[in-house]
Amino acid sequence: MKRPEVDPIRTKTFKNGRIVEQEKGERPQEYSFRVTVNYGLSIKEAVELGKYEWANPYINDKNFPIRGKGKTELDLPLLHFGLPLSTDDVLEETDKIEYRPTTLQELLALGAEHPNIQHEFPIVALGSTWKRGENDFNYAPVLCYTIFRYLGSPVARRCLYLSSTTGNWPGNWRFATVHK
Repeated sequence: MKRPEVDPIRTKTFKNGRIVEQEKGERPQEYSFRVTVNYGLSIKEAVELGKYEWANPYINDKNFPIRGKGKTELDLPLLHFGLPLSTDDVLEETDKIEYRPTTLQELLALGAEHPNIQHEFPIVALGSTWKRGENDFNYAPVLCYTIFRYLGSPVARRCLYLSSTTGNWPGNWRFATVHK
């Protein structure tokens, strides 16, 4: 699959600790976030550490068993493809550049240590998926920021939710990855 040309005027990048618009003519930059992943934490503890205003109740230790031991520091590059892609296409492109999708534990570390990044765009961890029932879809964890109306006023919340892995992912979403 040919990698899409990205409009540099609309592309955002991470510079000096902030998300900024790219300069015209500047190529999109790959950006990553250093995190410390503590595999000794339960999913419940890691979610509490992230201080989300809402977390999907199906994101728990039963549905997402811990993979790994101890603590480790990782760089988590966020991939932005700039167009809608299927899960299979995202995984294929990720593999081509010798990355792997993050697990839920790695995504939770990103959300806890860099809580403002999800205000800019949703971030998906395709390395941990869950199937609710035999005839249901697979779901992947997503860090997001939602704004809704409550009694006529806008309310914003940091969320941790599950999104179906069927269909195409929106072009503005990011996929958290790790170098293989």
